[in-house]
Amino acid sequence: MSTGSQNKVLIIADELLIRWTLAEALRGWGYQPVEAGSAATALALFDSERPAAALLDLTLPDGFGLDALREINRRQPDAPVIIITTNPFAGESNPDLYRSACELLEKPINLARLRDVLNHRIRQAASSMDRKAPLLTEQWRGHAALLEHASDAVIARDLQDCIIYWNKGAERYYGWTAEEALGANIERLLYPRGSQEFTEARRATIERGEWRGELRQTTKGGCAIISECHWTLVRDDAGNPQSIVVINYDITEKKRLEARRLHARHLNGLGALAGGIAHNLNNLLTPVLSAVQLLQMKYTDVESQRMLTLLQSNVERSAELLKQLTVFAMGDGGKQERLQPGNLIAGAVGTIRGSLPDSISLRCQIADGLGEITGDGAQLRQMLISLCANAREAMPFGGLLTIAGANVTLDETAAMLFPEANPGKFLLLSVSDTGVGIPPEIRERIFDPFFTTKGPYVGVGLGLSAVLGIVRSHRGFINVESEPGQGSRFSVYLPTLEDAACETSPA
Repeated sequence: MSTGSQNKVLIIADELLIRWTLAEALRGWGYQPVEAGSAATALALFDSERPAAALLDLTLPDGFGLDALREINRRQPDAPVIIITTNPFAGESNPDLYRSACELLEKPINLARLRDVLNHRIRQAASSMDRKAPLLTEQWRGHAALLEHASDAVIARDLQDCIIYWNKGAERYYGWTAEEALGANIERLLYPRGSQEFTEARRATIERGEWRGELRQTTKGGCAIISECHWTLVRDDAGNPQSIVVINYDITEKKRLEARRLHARHLNGLGALAGGIAHNLNNLLTPVLSAVQLLQMKYTDVESQRMLTLLQSNVERSAELLKQLTVFAMGDGGKQERLQPGNLIAGAVGTIRGSLPDSISLRCQIADGLGEITGDGAQLRQMLISLCANAREAMPFGGLLTIAGANVTLDETAAMLFPEANPGKFLLLSVSDTGVGIPPEIRERIFDPFFTTKGPYVGVGLGLSAVLGIVRSHRGFINVESEPGQGSRFSVYLPTLEDAACETSPA
């Protein structure tokens, strides 16, 4: 792409409103939008205008957007193309979408996210083309003003890993000022515990002249982050390696959302498996229970009755466990009725209060005017009781159990933080404790059926699985926040009735 086209961005979308919205946003960011409503028009404009990047909607009237993407790749392999799609998993069935110059953004479009991604991809492409420019020459200094205002972290270091350039983006990203970072060893600064991945990336950069990948780093405040990195080896006029230019881009939130989506699919897969197992086992238990009941009528002596009653009890307990497994697998909405959340919470609190030891205090924080919901009151009360029982067991030495209820509204940006959420109004029910917390290594497994941290014969690990099944059957979702030693908070979001008149507060 030529230098003169660095401010042009090609918008490829069939919907006029989407093109207009994106064009207005691009103008506000200092870019010159070029619009195309079809694949044919887009390719013609791509050749004539030579844009710095393209925004591509996969749905086009004269062909699937992938055809346009492949043709752009063929004509200009370095061109950054940002895909706009309603399917967050589109790249899994179309690996072409995951090439290094591409990124997927899910509809509805988060303009702030789009701006950051677009700026990053354009700078990354420009850096790739200019990677042979000698570092700290007059040409480098001429770009200094641009680099200082870049949102990405742009860093230069010599071959001994001593930092020789640190832009404003790096200051915002990592927390160290340029005065603090210049002269420091980058490995000791960003990888205080050492990093084999850093060592391998450095070797690859020296050998091949360039490296792209992801690295786990640490900020000044001690926060662990994940960066998408592009390293370029810079040579002097004699062709000798001189320094390494680093462009780092924060993808921590992106990776977190990807992990949550993968976990949601994992739970769906477990649900399908558990549902099949429960169905088959129920078929096997039915004749067993019937046979026991027939034997009880035939053998009436005391010893036979004792043995048959014990057998019946165990069969019925197995059937109850299978029922919980079925709730996790397929959900069981039960009877649907309008529910006042205040009454629902009060009923659960009455049961919970009597089960708490003196060492645990109970606090309720219920907002006024909670929006009505629809569902099975008995199941939702059981959900709250199960969460509170879980919290109680997390505080063996006592603590504070808090039950809260509030109205919240999730806008498009907030809904993107939860893989199963859609924008709208919700009743938020939360159960918090000050207990031992959940270790990170098991946090993603707590809803798996039969997973338990209790000892043998203490529990079967279906409590939280059943909770998840109930929440999903009521078209809701659940979020968990926990740190070891800091307690846990389970937040349940249930959609409120659209015609319910209630005050809402931001989430």
